Amino acid sequence: MSHDPGDWAAAFTEEIRLFWIKKGPEFFQNKDNDFLETARSYKEANDKIKIRHLNKSAFVRTLQNGEKVNRKWLLYSPLKKSVYCFSCCLLSSSNASFSSSGKKLILEHENSLAHRESLTTYIIRSKNVGTVDSDLRSQYNIEIGYWKDVLKRIVSVIKFLASRGLAFRGDNQTIGSQSNGNYLGCLELLSQFDSFLSEHIKKYGNAGKGNPSYLSANICNEFINAMGKQVLHKILAELKTAKYYSISVDSTPDYSHIDQMTFIVRYTYGGPLIETFTFSFSTHRWEIMKRCLGSNKVLKCLSDTRWSARADAVSALQKGYKQILEALIIIAQDTNQPGETRYEAHSLSKKMNKLEIVILTEMWSSILSRINKTNIALQKKDLTLDIATKLLTSLVDFFYNVRNEFDQYEFTAKEKFPDADYKDVSQRARTRSSRIAFFDGPTENVSLTGKEKFKVETYLPIVDTLITQLKKRSASYNEINQRFGFFSRLKIISSPELQISCKEFAKFYHYDVNAEELKLECIHLTQYLHKADILTNENGEMQISELYKLLQNDKIEDTFPNIAISLRIFLSLMVTNCSGERSFSKLNRIKNEIRSSMTQERLNYLSLMSIESDVLMKLDFEEVIEDFARQKSRKKPL
Repeated sequence: MSHDPGDWAAAFTEEIRLFWIKKGPEFFQNKDNDFLETARSYKEANDKIKIRHLNKSAFVRTLQNGEKVNRKWLLYSPLKKSVYCFSCCLLSSSNASFSSSGKKLILEHENSLAHRESLTTYIIRSKNVGTVDSDLRSQYNIEIGYWKDVLKRIVSVIKFLASRGLAFRGDNQTIGSQSNGNYLGCLELLSQFDSFLSEHIKKYGNAGKGNPSYLSANICNEFINAMGKQVLHKILAELKTAKYYSISVDSTPDYSHIDQMTFIVRYTYGGPLIETFTFSFSTHRWEIMKRCLGSNKVLKCLSDTRWSARADAVSALQKGYKQILEALIIIAQDTNQPGETRYEAHSLSKKMNKLEIVILTEMWSSILSRINKTNIALQKKDLTLDIATKLLTSLVDFFYNVRNEFDQYEFTAKEKFPDADYKDVSQRARTRSSRIAFFDGPTENVSLTGKEKFKVETYLPIVDTLITQLKKRSASYNEINQRFGFFSRLKIISSPELQISCKEFAKFYHYDVNAEELKLECIHLTQYLHKADILTNENGEMQISELYKLLQNDKIEDTFPNIAISLRIFLSLMVTNCSGERSFSKLNRIKNEIRSSMTQERLNYLSLMSIESDVLMKLDFEEVIEDFARQKSRKKPL
């Protein structure tokens, strides 16, 4: 339901008027909004242009003796950028401009006769005194209470199913049917232990059209929309409070080939080559494989979506190399196997007998295991950019170390296969071109050994490519980390460097921080840090996240506001798009082959409630239930 009085219809029915009176003016007041959008310019007598806008003080009236009284009747519309009178909009017969457009002065309207009359009428009617249909109203309230009890149980079932991404509907909507879906099935299960729900289902279940039961798919859909909107509004409200956030956008086609886009927001509140073995296609060959491997890891197929599958596959190959080779030889010599299978197994075993393949397996196992561990760390939701930068930088240093470890990998490979050797390259040595430029002497043919050729043409290019690509990927991380890095060195940074860093930082974020104030706050905070208990590394540096926790725990954010703003910006920066990938796994559960015809609005809200299940479970939907029961309840004739 909208809190904006600008959404009200021009004409009120009696039922709607009673509904708004029941809600009260505070629900629509919006007095904590940002009123800068109401700014208007005007010219004074001296032709000087001035700007003024609505102020929060307008919602309070100061009496002659200095006491203050809240103007509860005064409403603000963010949509229309205007103010309204609650009682006059609902109950006044006058066409006073304030009640419709908000152009008259608040004080003038407050003292008008029309306002006083409408306010008196509102006070009387809000107490339910003097209404013609008081008996009907009493009966109506009893009915509302009944339906609220029903809706509370419906909300609990929707919470349960939506948070787990389960289907709601079945083949029919018949109470007692085995094919009526999870929604009605859960309600039937609860009714076995809930006498109220049991009596309701007996009385209204399968009653047919025209008989309200609140058990239908239509009511369920309306509640899914209402609850999904409330979850979304909760997130948006937190974003407005946080002010600083970053967005990661990703998309993927769903089961019905419709491209679905996910938005991941990070903020602070209060970041194809496929190779398969032949084993998995035959249970007999798989048994040979498991028997040969024993307690070692079983080989795994590569996944199209999970990058970590590559690390798992190579690790399994490296740990069970001899056993896998043995299994391939058994299959190649098994006359009961198809000829194509025997030939493929023989070819694979020949390749695995080469020293180059053994060395590459050892190398890739160590490289991919480090990449995978780093990748897992980068996927943590609470990881900050400074830690991510250090992880990537350390990974580059690890690759440089791998570049110099060729002899160690060769030694390990020869320990496993002492008889293995490099491919003979003497018969295939290429002759360098004899074409020479004027005055150039004859070129010498360089003959490389098998080891040198493999190292120069295969091993080093692989590692150098990894280093180059990783440096390119981490360049943007380094740039941002350097911009914020001086905050982590406040205890050791020199005064000239601090002044330059504050100036450059404020130049980039000139809408958010002031350079001079930031510098003074940093100098002050430096002195505070020397007296505070905060962990630093051997170089005297500290984590930016720990610095922000210190400001929060010691309740000194107001003392260092520019620093607090800077740290909030830093912590809001997105590190990876892994959360988007995780949301797609939810999408596959919610919209599958059985639920492929789901509408987009329903998919949006169900996905939101499933992904943000922690927000969903914490929210109180009492207001939704109250509004829904009042809008949907039907009066019965006395």
